[in-house]
Formats: sequence, C-alpha cells, structure tokens
Amino acid sequence: MRHKSFGSDKYNQNNKQTNERANEPHTLKHTNKYSINVDQPLKRRTIHRQSNKRFVKQPNMHCYMQTTTTTHQSNKQTNEMSNEQCEHTLTQSNQPTNKHMQTNKHVPNKNTQRTLAITHPTNQSTNQPNQQTNDVNHVKQTNKQTHEQSPTLSITTSNTIILYLYIFVFGTSLTDVRHSLRSLRSLAQLSESPPATMATLRPSPAGADPLPAVHSTDTAMAWAVHGMNRIIQKHISSPEKLMAVLTNRHLTTSGSFSGVASPEIADDMLVASAQTFLASQGMLAAEVQSTAISFEHMWAIEWDSKCAAELRAQYPNMCVFSNILDFTPARLRHCVGLDGGKELPAQVIKPLLTHCTPKRSAWCQTHSGYCCIRVCHKHVAGSPCTDASSYGDGLMFNGSQSKYFYLWCAMRRQLREPLVVHENVPRFGIAELDDVLGDLYIIIRIPLCPTQLGWRGRRPRQFCVMILKAWVYSASAGTNIPPPPRTSSMVVEHLALEECIRHIFFRTARFDYVEYMNAGEAAVVADRAWAASRKSVIARHAQTAEAVRANAEFASDDALGFFAALTLVERHRAVDFESRFGAHVAFDLSKSDKLPLKASNDNLPTLLKSVGLLFVTDAPYDFPSLGSGQGRWFIPQELLTSMGFPISRQHQQVTGVSCQFSEGHRAPPSRTHRSVSNQAGNAIHINAIGAVQMVCLLQLGGLGATVLKEDPSSSRSRGKRSRSFSDAFIVESARSCQRS
Repeated sequence: MRHKSFGSDKYNQNNKQTNERANEPHTLKHTNKYSINVDQPLKRRTIHRQSNKRFVKQPNMHCYMQTTTTTHQSNKQTNEMSNEQCEHTLTQSNQPTNKHMQTNKHVPNKNTQRTLAITHPTNQSTNQPNQQTNDVNHVKQTNKQTHEQSPTLSITTSNTIILYLYIFVFGTSLTDVRHSLRSLRSLAQLSESPPATMATLRPSPAGADPLPAVHSTDTAMAWAVHGMNRIIQKHISSPEKLMAVLTNRHLTTSGSFSGVASPEIADDMLVASAQTFLASQGMLAAEVQSTAISFEHMWAIEWDSKCAAELRAQYPNMCVFSNILDFTPARLRHCVGLDGGKELPAQVIKPLLTHCTPKRSAWCQTHSGYCCIRVCHKHVAGSPCTDASSYGDGLMFNGSQSKYFYLWCAMRRQLREPLVVHENVPRFGIAELDDVLGDLYIIIRIPLCPTQLGWRGRRPRQFCVMILKAWVYSASAGTNIPPPPRTSSMVVEHLALEECIRHIFFRTARFDYVEYMNAGEAAVVADRAWAASRKSVIARHAQTAEAVRANAEFASDDALGFFAALTLVERHRAVDFESRFGAHVAFDLSKSDKLPLKASNDNLPTLLKSVGLLFVTDAPYDFPSLGSGQGRWFIPQELLTSMGFPISRQHQQVTGVSCQFSEGHRAPPSRTHRSVSNQAGNAIHINAIGAVQMVCLLQLGGLGATVLKEDPSSSRSRGKRSRSFSDAFIVESARSCQRS
C-alpha cells in the first residue's frame, strides 16, 4: 500500500519514536480512529490514527489542514515562527516543534503528515486589531498570514474532496472522518469567545468562623440569594467580577434521566437570585431583564411517562424523549434487549456501547414527531443507581442498569458538551467515568449531602463535574489566571469547586423537620381522603363482627383524624415504631419492622422511590374541616418541599420561582399520590445540584457568553445578524427540533 512506501530507515526510526510517545501516560485511549490529547495544552498535540501518523493543524483555533513539504525552504519558514506563537501551541510530545518539522523532510512529497495544533485565541495576528475573529474576511486574512509561515489549507470544499480521496486510499471510515471534522469545527468556534473569566471565586483559607444557621424553611429555600450575599460578605469575589459573570450570558441545557427537572428548576432559581443581586447593585429593572444570565432548556430524556408529563408541564417547549435506548444504533438494538433480542452481559455490552455512534434523533413526546438532539453548554444526568445503591442488588457495573450508563457515555463522547454534571450515590465512584470519558473530560468528584447545606433531610450523593479538556484549556488562555492551566490537576486546583461550595453554601439547620409540613388545607384534606378511600381502610371500618374485633384496639381513633385513615397493618406499625423509636421520629409505614426507614439525628431519612406514608405520631395539625390533633404523615408535596422544591406560595415568593408542583399550578391528568411520592423519592435535591451548578457557572465565566455576530455556517442566516454563543461548540450540531 502507498503508506508503506515511506522508504528510509531513518523515517522508520522516527516513526517508531513517535509511536512510543503516543503510548505515554498522557496519550488518549484509541476509542475512535482519531483522538485528541489535551492534557498538556501548551505543547503540540497530535492525532494518531492507530498504526499510521496522520496530522491536522489548527492555527488560531480555526480549522485548517497543514500539508508539510519536503523542501528546506518550508522547514526554514517553520523554524522562523516566533517564540510567542510556539509558546501557546498545544502539543502532545515533549520534543521541540522543530524536531517534528525536521522529521517531515524524510517523507516523500506525495505522502503528507498532518499534525493537530490548537493555538490559543490570544495568539491571533495583531495586524487586524479591529476585526472580530468570527468575521469571514478575518478568517481569510489569518489563513493568508499563516500561509507565509507554513503552507496551510482551510477546510473548504476542495480539501474535503482531498479528505475523501484519503478515505478511499487508506480505508478510513467515512463516519470517523465526519466525527473528526465535526470536532475540529467545534474547536474552531472556541476562538470566537470574548476574553473569558476563569476562577471568579477565590475563597480564602478556612477559618474558625461558625457556619451560618438556618432557622426556617424560608431561609433554606433562599440558598441562591444567600450564596450571592456570602460571596460578597466573605470577599470570595468582588461585586464587579460577580456582575461580569452574571450578565450577558445565555446557556443552553439538556438532561438525561431527568426525573422532574431538578437541575432546570435550580437554574431558574439562579436566574432569579442573579436578577436580585444585579438590582441591588443599582441596575435598572429593564437592564436587569435584558442582560442577566439566562437559560434555555432544550431537551430531556425520561423513560417514566408520569415524570415526562411533569417535565412537559413545567417546560412546554422542551423536547422530551422517552427512553435513552431509543438512541441506540440499529446494529446494537438486539444486544440491549430491544426488538426481541437477548440482552448481552454488562461487560460484553460495555465496549460495544461506549465505542458506538448513537443516533441523533428519536421520537419527541412534546412535538409528536422525530426531533434531533443538539449539543448544549451544560448537560446534567442522574443515571440509575439501583445497581450501586445499598438498597439495591449491589451488582455495580455488572447489573442490568449499566447499559443505560454506557450508552449515556457514548452520547457524551459524540456530543462533547463543555460542562457535564453526573449525579449518583457515593458508592458509584469515579473509576468507571474516568475509564470511559477520562480522555475527554476533567472529572471532579464532589460528595455532598443536603444536611451540609442547612436542610433537615439526608440524601448523600456524589456529583461528578466533567469539564471538556479541549474547551477549558482554550478558554483559560488569556484569562485572569496566572499562569494558564496546563494540566488537569492545575485546572482542578484553580477552579477549587469543592472548596467554593464549602465556603459559600455550607450551613447548619436550626429548625425541626416538622416545619416541612406546611401544605395548605385543601392539599392535606385531599391526601387524607385518598388514604381513607383505599380498600384496606374501608374493610377495616366495615361493620362486620370480624372487622370490629380486629379494630377493637383502635376504636378510640378520631374518625376525622389521620390514624383512622391508616390500614390495620399501618396502624399496628405506627404503635410499634412509636414504642421503639419515640413519638417525634418520622418513619415509613410501608416498610416492615425488620428494615424500618426512619429519621435519625433530627433529620429525615433518605427518601426512596418506594416511599410510603412517612408518619410522625406527635406532629400537630389544625384544620377546620379535620379539627385539631396530633399524628399525621408527610403528604407528597411536603416531601418535595424537603427536596428543595418551592411548593407553598411563601416559598415561591422567597425564591422568585414556581414549579409544576407549586400551589396554583394545574396538575397534569396523570398525576397521582403514588406518582408524586415516587418522584420525590427519586429526585435530585435542588439545593445540592443548584450549589454545584452555580459554582461551576461562576468559575467558568466564559461558558455561554453572548455576542451578536454573523454566522457564516448557518444556511438560514443569509446575511442577517443572529444571536449566537461565544463558545458555541455546537455549530455543527443538528437543529434543536428538526422533524424528520
């Protein structure tokens, strides 16, 4: 074959050395035929195609194909590149750039080597200072200037034809080349970002100051406003810097295993608190509305039909897909048990799914048609935790739920969102994420529990923040970080996400969890009526000799009270649990006495999807239609309150946000007592995910910065000015809702 005709022994020796360098610890796993190493961003990076070296250069963060020549003149031109340009060039090898260029002179002219280099936006030519980098004319001039230093070709139609010829000669997969072009075009868009602000928050070393106290549920709900105030009071950042990262930003979001939209509601709370902060700094109301940070929730994946109905009720225009397995490529559907196939073992499915190319469209419940998913700035997912939970079977990644996680990883490899947050139980760990996605993402594990944030409910979880290496290294160049991060560990150190969360959001609860029982009379009466209408309760109060004899012990129960609405089994458990744990301990009446689910250390237990009636025997109530007394359960809306959802009108006023479960909102027809209880037990705590998202967005200030620009890649622009994202990573992605 032609690629074996590279004749000299000296070339073979250099080729062997390069392949050895490709196997160093910082190289990527060859999950695709093309992979990008960005662990050391200030040195030249290479794309390796398995056994052969194929290189692509990307000067000034725009996509170009560099064809190196064998003449001494081109080597001389390359060697004359300024030190400043070489200093900001991303490379994989520790060898000088000149050595790579000297190696090329042993290659015949008809065979070219191509090297990927990502140059930071700060290195753009100063000959055109008044032109924006996203201007087409500037791209052409930059291309011309780069030609004078080293022969380059932009990715145009002619070069695409050359690339297809390359496919024909060397047998490269067309799909792989398309993905490579998509990645290169996405990286090219990074140069269009204005100077970003990185590491806005710089917490001081922890002192002896006590944690702030939370004395009511209203104070707990106001976590976002408290965070803004805390940043200023503790000098974690200045008002000017905070205003800079809270204005002129528009972010798109997406989610998988979305539940009832906890991350999206947390985003809405962040927007409301940002507007409050900007108004307190003297901005006019109209200016606040037009410039404050905003979010656009694009799509979500949720298999539970009732959760999907709640998602559509909260965000009517968001695309909602029913099952992540709908994105499985056709050739693998039988492997995951679809279309009548037999599901393969988890460890057999793993390499098949993680290296596949998922579909980009599926049936959308919102639009009743096939819609395409698009790349967004932020993606949040809480993959199934059954296999890793202490209440599950403990199979971890050998369980039946692992296929969902591995397909989700394949979608991240394809879409490559700049910021991804993955939530799961602490036992899930970080090793599997690092094994599948560690070559593309910097992964930061943050263990967090709502009790650390001033709430009276346990829910220990880990939040793995995943930041795309190619984006963060480029975005950090030319920012306020001295010096720019060169490695993953430096990025982790500069961002200090866990430390920022501890300084800003950690608080101590000083209220009783009974205060979560704040639902209105109508909701409480309706829930008691549902409980009393159950067949077992009706049979308990039947006027038969057997029923009277069985219920004789509880004949004194108030007919309008909550004890009378329990089944006979639940009533006996209430007596048993009260004698064992005390009157002021919440316990789940649906769980057996052998494995009770109860409160501990003055905190509610971790809610499960199968949560039943969480009962407190001495909880007071006073409603005109029910009278007054003691002993009742948490109704589903109150369980959601303990998870951070703004349900009551008071909490809506405190947060400035309402949700689909809030008082005054119309409930979807599919909503039931059981469905809401399941959703509360399966949701992500809003304060926990909100704290993680807020710190990430404040630290990654360049993510989602907006500019008005001409988008030459859009077929619909036709010369019109359109709003786009400064770090639009997503120019190559499909339209957000394209019907097939």
